[in-house]
Amino acid sequence: MSMQQGGSGGNKHYADTTEDSNKEPELYSAPAAVPAGDVLGYMSDMLLELKDISDQLGLRTLSGLLALSHTEAVVRQEQQLQQQKGASS
Repeated sequence: MSMQQGGSGGNKHYADTTEDSNKEPELYSAPAAVPAGDVLGYMSDMLLELKDISDQLGLRTLSGLLALSHTEAVVRQEQQLQQQKGASS
């Protein structure tokens, strides 16, 4: 499991170090060239796919959490689009 580092920035993550805890964790971050709205759109699609799988397996709690997460991603994507429209006007 990866550990998220940093304050509210949230885009710096550290790779799993459970196998060899003596090594420094490997830093990686999300590509800056991909607009946040596009990432959120992709995430919302994936969350919906995972929700459908959970529904098929009868995993109601997981399905509900994924539905909530999907809604959050859609709302955040709409906010990003509104911010982009405001910045370009």
